[in-house]
Amino acid sequence: MQKKNISLDEAKKIIGENVAPIQRTEILKIKDLIKFNVFADRVLTTDVISSINVPPFDKSAMDGYAVKFEDTQNSSLENPVELKLSGSVFAGQTQTGKNKTTLKEIKSGECIYVTTGSILPINANAVVKIEDTKRDGNNVKIFKSPKLLENIGKEGEDIQKGNVLLRKGEILTPAKIGVLAALGVKETEVYSIPKVAIIGTGNEIIDIDKNLTPGKIYDINSYALAAVIKKAGCIPVRPKIAKDKEEILQKQLEEALQYDAVVISGGSSVGEKDLLSKVVESNGKILFHGVNIKPGKPTLFGNVNGKPVFGMPGNPASCLMNAYVFLLPALRKMAHISFERKIVKAKMSEKLRSNSDRHLFVTVKLENGYAKVVYKTSGAITSMSGADGFIEIPITKQVIEKDEGVEVNLF
Repeated sequence: MQKKNISLDEAKKIIGENVAPIQRTEILKIKDLIKFNVFADRVLTTDVISSINVPPFDKSAMDGYAVKFEDTQNSSLENPVELKLSGSVFAGQTQTGKNKTTLKEIKSGECIYVTTGSILPINANAVVKIEDTKRDGNNVKIFKSPKLLENIGKEGEDIQKGNVLLRKGEILTPAKIGVLAALGVKETEVYSIPKVAIIGTGNEIIDIDKNLTPGKIYDINSYALAAVIKKAGCIPVRPKIAKDKEEILQKQLEEALQYDAVVISGGSSVGEKDLLSKVVESNGKILFHGVNIKPGKPTLFGNVNGKPVFGMPGNPASCLMNAYVFLLPALRKMAHISFERKIVKAKMSEKLRSNSDRHLFVTVKLENGYAKVVYKTSGAITSMSGADGFIEIPITKQVIEKDEGVEVNLF
């Protein structure tokens, strides 16, 4: 076992060296993305190369009249050019004969009515917006001279065949999913979503669907951790609550190891009923147990059968704070999703003194550019629910003065 109470930086370094992106992949069908049970953050395993031009043909970008640019020069309200209407083309329309696909062709002195998205007639090199015209039977007056290629979407203008459009490791955002749809891609290979088992421990813990009886408390941590795990782009899996018996926790851990990572809340402090370190050490290796931070000192991290195991403190505020500090970035790495903590600058609303010999995390609420302390105790979940983020006070700093500038790490 590693020495207890290592520094925050040491803990982060050890986790970073022992958590790796998962390499398991699967085929994602694009149509499945409209289903409610499909997670949004999917990460590509390969480059996406365009097999077609987009648009695949020259098209009209407006409702109006396709013209030969040369025929409409110098047209104006006072001196409109008059063209003969020779036909119409609507979006999706290409066939003019049985089993025969042809395009309409504009001759000099003619125009063809087109709609937005319709294929452009042969010889047309501009489209006049319908607002700049007036039709009288088969005659169309043009009141404004268009520019060459005005209101035309050229073939391949958006995407050219053979170009690399998306790269391996990119997240499929809505716009990138739109790119796949534009190419007619039916399915693509992505990394599988990591599954993370959550084990809540304690004889006093009961699930939220049970009646609360004397000496019992509801399971806060499992649900709060599940939300963090989903925020990390992973899938939370919650087995039954483990009682404070070594054989029960042992069995729960063995079952949980079928997943990609395990998070256990409670049982990490030194005490008669705290069995987590014993069970982890008997099955694998404890990489650290105890970090010089507050809250969250008894945090444990180990490796069992190649799977990372996080032991979080049982107190709700400590558990959730450590989930933001340690678990969230680690799981995002496993899911191939980058992590960057969002930080805003504020001023301290009151003098804050640290009497701790540990690196301190203090939850705060932002109000009019000021950071107001909302932290109560490590056992109070409202220390987290009322906060917008947290500030850090290193061991070397004892006091933050009122109006002193601070950096707030947003949740």
